Amino acid sequence: MGTGTDAIHIGRYEIRRELGRGVMGVVYEAWDPQLHRTIALKTIRPVAASQSERESWEARFFTEARAAARLSHPGIVVVHDVGRDAESGVLYLALEYLKGQTLADRLGSGGPLPWQEALRIVGRVAEGLAHAHAQGVVHRDIKPANIMLLPSGEPKILDFGVARLDAGSLTSPGDLCGTPLFMSPEQAAGEPLDARSDLFSLGAVACALITGKSPFDAPSVPAILTRVIHRPADPVSELVPGVPPEVDAIVARAMAKQPGERYPDGRVLAEDIEDVLAGRRPRHRAEWQQPPRAEQTVVSPLAADVLDNLDLTPADLTRHPAVKRKRPGGRRRWWLRPVLVLALIAAASSYFALHPEHTAFWTLVLQPAVTRVQALVAEYAGRREPVAPTARVPSPAATPGSATTALPPPAAEPSPSPADAAEEPAPAPTLEAATPQPAAEPAATPTPSPTPSPSPTPEREAGRTAAAAAAPVRPRPSSRHVAPAYLSIGFEHGLKSGTLEVWVDGTRVAEERLDSKVTKKMLMLELRKGSIQRTLPLDAGPHRVSVRLRSGGETHSARTTASFSPGVTRRLEVHVSLLSQNLSLAWK
Repeated sequence: MGTGTDAIHIGRYEIRRELGRGVMGVVYEAWDPQLHRTIALKTIRPVAASQSERESWEARFFTEARAAARLSHPGIVVVHDVGRDAESGVLYLALEYLKGQTLADRLGSGGPLPWQEALRIVGRVAEGLAHAHAQGVVHRDIKPANIMLLPSGEPKILDFGVARLDAGSLTSPGDLCGTPLFMSPEQAAGEPLDARSDLFSLGAVACALITGKSPFDAPSVPAILTRVIHRPADPVSELVPGVPPEVDAIVARAMAKQPGERYPDGRVLAEDIEDVLAGRRPRHRAEWQQPPRAEQTVVSPLAADVLDNLDLTPADLTRHPAVKRKRPGGRRRWWLRPVLVLALIAAASSYFALHPEHTAFWTLVLQPAVTRVQALVAEYAGRREPVAPTARVPSPAATPGSATTALPPPAAEPSPSPADAAEEPAPAPTLEAATPQPAAEPAATPTPSPTPSPSPTPEREAGRTAAAAAAPVRPRPSSRHVAPAYLSIGFEHGLKSGTLEVWVDGTRVAEERLDSKVTKKMLMLELRKGSIQRTLPLDAGPHRVSVRLRSGGETHSARTTASFSPGVTRRLEVHVSLLSQNLSLAWK
């Protein structure tokens, strides 16, 4: 066949059509007019800007071409010629022209292969790599797209375009060459390589042929590299039923994270594959033990639980054996959830402390739900509304300075309970009417008994009899000879309406209707603020103080005890919970 006058030529080769494009150049079908044969012409157009960079490109190209030209093996494509086009300056490599389809095309059109066929192809490729490695050439980009499957079924390794001689490398160790999905861990980490890097990539190809996808597939390049470096591949028998465990062992050894744990060369790998296909135990199986998964990383010996953070797609990681066997509720980072919950609570508390208007807003929004939950809990636990404290006479054991006194049995309480007092027709005095009047009888003081109780002394405590202990409880007498004490009530709230009652020793001494003013409006809600500041006179001595709040159809109460000295005022702060409206009392 001759050449046409209008044909495009590169060197002496006539270009017929484009076969494909890669990272480093374009591959054409071309005609060699001297040898009268069809070839595959791979071209590289240097993109370097300076003359020195262009010279570096050319030096690397011719080095790779000479490395590939030394290889003569049925499983490796033949290199016929190398040169530079005089007119365009394009560098070219004349290769053996092959008919067939790459393994990448075969997977894309037909899906995964039977494991026996996949192993047969991988064994042939391993033999070709053993020949190249013996010549000091590392391919560095073994992947399905660089393996051609001929019509005869035999594979051929294509494109030693990123190969380099073991001696005199033109690329620094940190350069990243190859395809991330099929890289070795040391290649992904930018470390120096040897022939075992190609065997790792071939193991990844074996996984892809059997399962139909790369063992390190992920949405992004960083995620892929993370998996390549740190995550062991899933055994193919877990993904494809019927694959024998010997195949898992071969693939696992080829893809060990540490180069020293892999097959020493392609010939040993091919021999193990030959034995498995013949139904024999692999001859090199006994000399290798699979290392623990946590020791298979190259960059760092990460534990299995750390792999969850390195995997950017945790949904796929659940198939990993080290994670798959974990039971729910295991000790995998058990402290993380409590810490996050505490941090969230602290952040919410700080926010609402700095924004009281938002606090009031959510209080009003959530109040009906909280009230309903409290009612259900109270009904389930069988709780009843607590009985308000009643009046009592100090026992001889109580001294004037004591802070607390024992409460008498409920059956001995003659005074009305808060519920009974609420139903009495006579209105209770308000806090306004209960302001201290030192010269007058305190409004809430019970009527004195005809016979006052003796003053408590140690002698009377020692001589206390059972009859005295069982005697009826009488109201505490007032004394005009001792200066009264004072109880100051402070209550700030945001309630629209309600009633606050104050009880002392079981007797209701004051009742105040709650009122508030609108301070701010948010959407359809009104934020209110009201307060009560009142002082009540009491007899000196120990007292039991109860506070009762009625608001929104709910009733809440709280009580406390304290000792009052003559002429001294003790302040009691009343607080209501923002959500539940539960009361709490605090002495100031």
